[in-house]
Amino acid sequence: MKPNGEMEGQLAKVEDFRQRVPSDGQPSSQRTEAYLGYDAKNLYAVFVCFDREPEKIRARMVNREQLFGVQSAADDIVSIDLDTFHDQRRAYIFTVNPLGIQADSIWTEGQGHDSSFDTLWYSKGKLTAQGYVVWMAIPFKSLRFPATPQQTWGIILNRDIPRNNEETYWPHYSSRIEGRLNQAAPMTGLENISPSRNLQFIPYGVFRSFRALDTRDPLRPRFERDRADADVGLDAKVVLEDALVVDVAVNPDFSQVESDEPQVTVNQRFEVFFPEKRPFFIENASFFQTPINLVFSRRVADPQFGVRLTGKLGPYALGAFLIDDEAPGKSVPENHNLDGDRSLFTIVRVNRDLWRQSTLGFIITDWEFQDSFNRIGGVDGRFKLSENWVASFQGVASSTRCLPSGDRVLSALGLVGVDGCFSFDPDRAPLAGPAYDAEIRRSGRQLNYSLEYNDRSDGFRTAPGFLRRRDIRRIGQKVGYGFRPEGRWLISWGPFFGTEAVFDHQGTRLDLTQDSSITFEFVGQTEIGGLYNWDRERLRPKDFPVLSGNRDFSR
Repeated sequence: MKPNGEMEGQLAKVEDFRQRVPSDGQPSSQRTEAYLGYDAKNLYAVFVCFDREPEKIRARMVNREQLFGVQSAADDIVSIDLDTFHDQRRAYIFTVNPLGIQADSIWTEGQGHDSSFDTLWYSKGKLTAQGYVVWMAIPFKSLRFPATPQQTWGIILNRDIPRNNEETYWPHYSSRIEGRLNQAAPMTGLENISPSRNLQFIPYGVFRSFRALDTRDPLRPRFERDRADADVGLDAKVVLEDALVVDVAVNPDFSQVESDEPQVTVNQRFEVFFPEKRPFFIENASFFQTPINLVFSRRVADPQFGVRLTGKLGPYALGAFLIDDEAPGKSVPENHNLDGDRSLFTIVRVNRDLWRQSTLGFIITDWEFQDSFNRIGGVDGRFKLSENWVASFQGVASSTRCLPSGDRVLSALGLVGVDGCFSFDPDRAPLAGPAYDAEIRRSGRQLNYSLEYNDRSDGFRTAPGFLRRRDIRRIGQKVGYGFRPEGRWLISWGPFFGTEAVFDHQGTRLDLTQDSSITFEFVGQTEIGGLYNWDRERLRPKDFPVLSGNRDFSR
């Protein structure tokens, strides 16, 4: 199996795939050849995957993005990582199974995969008597990269053989070293490429008639009818200088967005997280991610206008957006003084690349609604200390002015306002408080360790972010060790220990958790293990008013 003679002469050939798992550095158990080429519009990759037992290849006809199991690929797959800015921070990953089914994601060092990324590209796959062949064509319009005549990208090629518990890569991507893109190979020879004119406009129009129950005033529900309701809007995307992207939304319609994955939301003590899937917020979403989640775009429920700028300029990753939200003004009864008002979100994020996959970033968020506001500013960083050790931190402070007491009665019904304002006196100074995160982590083939500290003051609030708990100090550590005999049946085994303690700022212990486990990994993607977990939780009257005092619960 190989490309035809004419095509083969125009493509660069790659061989010598090496294992990361299970035998780090050893040659792949099955031969793989990859061929790379490009023209004015596309980057091409052809994987020729030989297999001495082709009948055992795993290939399913499934929905897009459904190629993976709980911890690894459920199918045989091949993939290509493209670090288009060659900054060892972020990369596009395009994955295909032997039948041509696609999956794509963004890899960010320190954050992992973001599978919410979706773009247009092409793939084919075919099973053969000697294995399988996969063909990919990735349009340059679907990528962002510097506007220079000659390009140097980082590249990693991958083939997974799940029946052998095997992950193989070119170049060798070692589990002994922390990080992924710092082990990529440089790809040169890309000349005079560009996404060309990249303008996307998606207008829409909707006409409907309806009769629905209006529950904005829970004490006076009524039916609302509209016999002729028309709506129009526009989504637009403009790529500037190949690397900067401007997204514009005017009265956007998100009805075509796929529905959320089912989650249990009833009887939950803390808020449930739902990932973002609306296209306006997806491009370069990782630019806004920080250890403390200050940008949770699902807070914007019903925008009428928004503009968003993201991209990379030299060592700077930039992100900013301004968007309104009509949902607060639509959530109150008619004739209320908040009826028809809208909130405004403003986010500015700047990240500066430093040495060896290290970064330093700044973020400002602002939420305004009538006379209330929530403003946050902070700094964060990630520092590569050695081949195995990474440290990260974030420190932010917030200032919040609550709605007047009369309007906050509606907030208590879950309609409008900032969380935690309901018992706050608006005549006092604004709510204010800091929040901190710090972590040091070791990653390696055998020893893995992390120590993490989180602090959320009682006065800290984030209207555009996601915060499950405040007034806590949490410290946790995890350590695991993997023995790798790599025998005929047993691949690896090892113990894991974890502890976590949570206190409030008065020193009251709230939670205490201890975990220990041992796991044995066998061939054939088989694992056997045992787990011991001990939890002790303390509930206070401020958590549940029906309690007369603190109550401890164990399990």
